[in-house]
Amino acid sequence: MRQTVGGSANERRNVVVGMRLVYLLGLPEFACLPIKGSKTHSLFSFSRRHDERFLWSSSTIATTSQQPTPTTRRKKTGLDWIPMKAKVVNRSLGEPNWREWGKQEHEPRSCSLRSGDLLGMLYRAAVPIGGMLAGGRPPPRRPCSWKKVSSALQRLGEVMAATTYEQRGVSPDKPDVKRAVAEIDPGIFPGAFCKAIPDVLTGSPEHCMLLHADGAGTKSALAYVHFRRHGDPTVFRGIAQDSLVMNLDDLLCVGATGPYVISNTIGRNAKLVPSSVLQEIIGGYEALIGHLAQHGVEVFSCGGETADVGDLVRTVIVDTTIATRMLRGDFIDCSRVKPGHVIVGFASFGKATYEAADNSGIGTNGFTAARHEVLSSRFKVEYPESFAPEIADLAYLGSSDIDDMLPGTSATIGEALLSPTRTYAPVMVRVMPKYRRHISAVFHNSGGGLTKCLSFGNGVTYEKTNLFDVPPVFDFIRRQSHLPLRELVRVFNMGQRMELVCDPSVASEIVAVSQEYGIAAKVIGKVTKRNRGRGLLIAIEGEEVQFVQE
Repeated sequence: MRQTVGGSANERRNVVVGMRLVYLLGLPEFACLPIKGSKTHSLFSFSRRHDERFLWSSSTIATTSQQPTPTTRRKKTGLDWIPMKAKVVNRSLGEPNWREWGKQEHEPRSCSLRSGDLLGMLYRAAVPIGGMLAGGRPPPRRPCSWKKVSSALQRLGEVMAATTYEQRGVSPDKPDVKRAVAEIDPGIFPGAFCKAIPDVLTGSPEHCMLLHADGAGTKSALAYVHFRRHGDPTVFRGIAQDSLVMNLDDLLCVGATGPYVISNTIGRNAKLVPSSVLQEIIGGYEALIGHLAQHGVEVFSCGGETADVGDLVRTVIVDTTIATRMLRGDFIDCSRVKPGHVIVGFASFGKATYEAADNSGIGTNGFTAARHEVLSSRFKVEYPESFAPEIADLAYLGSSDIDDMLPGTSATIGEALLSPTRTYAPVMVRVMPKYRRHISAVFHNSGGGLTKCLSFGNGVTYEKTNLFDVPPVFDFIRRQSHLPLRELVRVFNMGQRMELVCDPSVASEIVAVSQEYGIAAKVIGKVTKRNRGRGLLIAIEGEEVQFVQE
């Protein structure tokens, strides 16, 4: 039976965000939401069983004799919120109807409790929450509507979501990296998407060289879990593609269309990752190189390094280095992005003509968040080597299994998350020769997600107000994690992993080229002028978020 809670679905979701916030801050009380102004309350209880299952229940309760009435509460505390132990008297439902998380689509998810935590009460007030969480004296009571409760919890949830992501040891903004490279020579084109240096091999003043390194990141940890569950090492062929594409498509952003030379580095824990996995990774590289050649993209492999480094790597890591040479006059310098140009977005989802299966659009970024927000604690128990022990309290907080079906698709959650990263190289080798002079910037929405553009240009605002509908995989992550939109767009591509900024007069022709390859594309926004710095406006499903970087 489902209890009705006042307010919209979004407001109910925000309450769950607030409940989770309390848990993450380690407070001893948790999780009941009373119907305001009533002597009985609709209690939502959350529990973590000894077998690591997450359970929830709803029941109608009456307060015990020790619990003050709302009137007494105001007189004694000056506010409408107090902590309480959940000594309840069931009124209409008998014993609580416990259900396992994730078994009913319409119920809230992704809350978790430590064993032995007490239940608590949130009663009709949000303004005092900050003071209570900080452990200080409650601030003076202020009248507070249900809408304000929801709003305050959402703000607290946004702060906590960002904090949790960084507490896991990752950051989409990489401030430490930026500080480390601040004094390094930025190359011929400072502020460009990729660093270029003079052509030191031939000495040609007309050319420049680029050397780029990246990898599949923690997506390989999920591939490892999938491999251990099902025993099929071919899942690592997709990891090879992820690693290569993360490099290849970065170079596309400066207009470099090859030929390319690559080398790869594979570090593994040989006690856990057998030779069959190495064979599939190396074979995955070779297969992708051959496939790209059929579409006019020349990539040549110079081999690589495979190291058994179990003292350093818990499972396996797959990295790639790529090099190319190009004319300086062909270089696209996104530090010179032009106001008045439009932004063409290329879909990360669907099935391109050069892909063997539908692509979920997930790409390679945000997997530390995706794995731990979506997958259940059973993976922490079964595969402790798949996460850092330093983040054990933040590992695998979700309620799903990799073999569960992804709602709205014919794929499992594991298949959707491990969908190989799409390359846009076949499209770009067609676009660049004809339209290069009309393009002022290209952005690969990898680390930083939809906010990637904020690192480039000056005196511009990027307005992305016509984005693609959110693909099922990102919608699922959003519902499971309750991450606010502001954090989602900083981590994930949300359905458009490549963006091209061009003169409006050629936008429709570039879109048509992409569509020839089965990749949806459209004008998703524009670049406008601002006095200084960079701004970004993102609108998704009626919700807007703004960013400013001076």
